[in-house]
Amino acid sequence: MTRRSVLVLMCAAACGQPGEPIEKASTAPAVEAPAPAAPAAPVPPAPPKPDPIVKGVPHGGHIDKVATTENADAALTFDTAGGVRLWPALDGSRTPVPVSVVAPEQVGLAHAGRDLLATILDEAGSVRLMRLGRDGSVRGNVQLPADVPYQQVIALDEGALVRSEDQTIEWFSPDGISRGKLVAEPGRRIQAIAARRGRAVAVISGGDKHELRWLLMLASNLTWGASVTLPKPVKSDLIALSPSHRRLAIIDDKATVNVYELGLVPTQLGITMFGGDASEIGFIDEDRVAIMGRSVLWWVMPQKKPANDPWATAAPSMPTPASSHMMFGGAAADDVAVLGFGAALALIDKDKTRYLGYKEHGVGAVGAAKDSLWVMMSGSHIVWLDDKLAVKRDIELRKDQSGPWINATPVGDRHIITQTPSDTQYRIELVDLETPDKPVPIGTFSRVGRIELSQETGLLGISAGRKIHRFKVDLATNQLTKLEPIRTQPSITSLRLLDPETADGITAITVGWYHEFDEHYTLTVHRAKGKPTRIRPFKGRLIDIDARGNVYTIDGKELVVHHGDKKVSTLKLDEYFGSVVGIGADGTRIAMQTGHEIVMRDATGAEQWRKPLWGTNQLVFTNDGKYLAVRANGGLVMLDAATGERTAMECGWSFGLTSTPPPTNALASAPVCEDPML
Repeated sequence: MTRRSVLVLMCAAACGQPGEPIEKASTAPAVEAPAPAAPAAPVPPAPPKPDPIVKGVPHGGHIDKVATTENADAALTFDTAGGVRLWPALDGSRTPVPVSVVAPEQVGLAHAGRDLLATILDEAGSVRLMRLGRDGSVRGNVQLPADVPYQQVIALDEGALVRSEDQTIEWFSPDGISRGKLVAEPGRRIQAIAARRGRAVAVISGGDKHELRWLLMLASNLTWGASVTLPKPVKSDLIALSPSHRRLAIIDDKATVNVYELGLVPTQLGITMFGGDASEIGFIDEDRVAIMGRSVLWWVMPQKKPANDPWATAAPSMPTPASSHMMFGGAAADDVAVLGFGAALALIDKDKTRYLGYKEHGVGAVGAAKDSLWVMMSGSHIVWLDDKLAVKRDIELRKDQSGPWINATPVGDRHIITQTPSDTQYRIELVDLETPDKPVPIGTFSRVGRIELSQETGLLGISAGRKIHRFKVDLATNQLTKLEPIRTQPSITSLRLLDPETADGITAITVGWYHEFDEHYTLTVHRAKGKPTRIRPFKGRLIDIDARGNVYTIDGKELVVHHGDKKVSTLKLDEYFGSVVGIGADGTRIAMQTGHEIVMRDATGAEQWRKPLWGTNQLVFTNDGKYLAVRANGGLVMLDAATGERTAMECGWSFGLTSTPPPTNALASAPVCEDPML
């Protein structure tokens, strides 16, 4: 084949024009080929939706078990009333949410991707791994298989490490799949395991020999690593590994805290100290070990004293929580120790102690003002709420726990009457909370029984000895007009001042002991004219005295209404009135607690609705009669008075991270916000 023939064939193959010689290629203007389209930019995957922020519920008991992630971005706590809470964040941005767990003996917390991994060891020795969203939702729940009870469980990022009674250690994935298992040598006992930042160790004992054995967790395989002889035996499982894995802290069999530098031979650091009743031990950094029990103690690495500073200390002191609350148990994480502090958390770093929890937890007596509900958290601490149970106003009259005693009585949406000791007497003042520095003096009394103000009439009564001192109060102008006092019995339990023009001449109704040796109360009706009349003995249980002078009492299945000292009606029911009853201001609605239910009836006794609710302590209608506020265990529930539908519910207010201890006490049982029927 000639050279020309080869070129023709090459062109035909390249140009797609078979047989056309290269010399005769087209002379038409070349058409520029379109530029290749730029590749489409990759569409990034949509970011995962954050967990919804769920309204939290405070603990019902004192926290006595705490687990936290290693970087302290979440915590899991267990209280003395059986409640478990997940704290989705420890910076005050998220409130604790309930998690359904039965009686954990040990709790742990780590990460599993976007989720949190909770490890639960119960009293029977079973272990459960739970994937939790930060909203408290359970996204995975696996019980680990076991032929013998487990004795210890440690939460790891992306897994869990468990120790069993049969002297084995096993590593599991968050979904409960075994990744490896180790068995102690014959005659040897695995006493404890510990982990920190991806490394784990075990304490192995046999006879008089005690050693620390490294656990290697590589490529889904668990194997034994090097061993180090321990100078002392370890008490229970009280052992902790430092973040760098170079130091070890133990509490020995004599309850002494020892810290070692790890090497071929452990070297003791610093001084030993008594560990007390410690139930947990852990490093927050290389130089600080928290020893946590009913109090917190600190082992701190000694620092070399400057030669020219005679006042320098060998070891800096560490902050500790206030001692005003029950505290037990805790967990150490990076740079912080997290301890239970009543129903709140105490977070301690090397510089300070902070507290995470609710400022108002649980409720005291509830009353209705014109446009709000007021709640007595204590004698000096009062909160006003709107009909959605959001805080409108919050006052604490004592600056600190050691401040002088003071007691307040709410008398409206923005007023209180204060009672303050002054020598051997009590100073009574009206305080407008808009101008709290300008109190209005009312009087000084050597003895004060009750302070009552009727919002309908503006009449204020102060019982002191055998007199009721009366005042007409104008809350709009903070003006008081003194009225003639009323003589009465010395011991009053209930007092209501009335306008005689709207109460058929009645000026006041009181209930109390007429004589100190009486076995029953006396009801006394005071009138503008004539002598007071009395019902002696006054039996039945007093429920309310309204602005018209009607007195509501309960006796078994009967609701009896008196007007002054005369019986006007009796309402008989087919079920007993419970211990808690509320009467609407106009008398047309009667709310009653019966068993674990709230029942609403009209004035004839006909049932309007019934709603399950446990732990009811008080029933209060709002001033406009639209809502029924139910004070129950640890919280408030707002119900529509006409239908019984729940419109609001709260068990804690003013959640946050503060430098002062929360002035709250834990309850003895679960709060009403955990009621599954609501």
